[in-house]
Amino acid sequence: TWEIIMKQLQQLKNAFISQCNAEIIDPTKIHKTSEALRALAVELETCPECFEATFRKPFKDSISRKEAKLSGLCMECQPLYFDKGDWA
Repeated sequence: TWEIIMKQLQQLKNAFISQCNAEIIDPTKIHKTSEALRALAVELETCPECFEATFRKPFKDSISRKEAKLSGLCMECQPLYFDKGDWA
């Protein structure tokens, strides 16, 4: 069901955050968790940051739309990951 899938997505995100906050960081584990989270988000068209539908609001340009297809990030969350100068 949708609730189980969303719970999985949240668990992946929490695991990723925990790994990033660990004293000893294993880059391989972080990359695998990050990639799993991204792949699931893209497949479900659900933003891995806010857990809302990725395509719920219009994108400002074709580059932002392409980014959403690659990362799963919605338009509102993309500025969290990219330089604010890119959004002028």
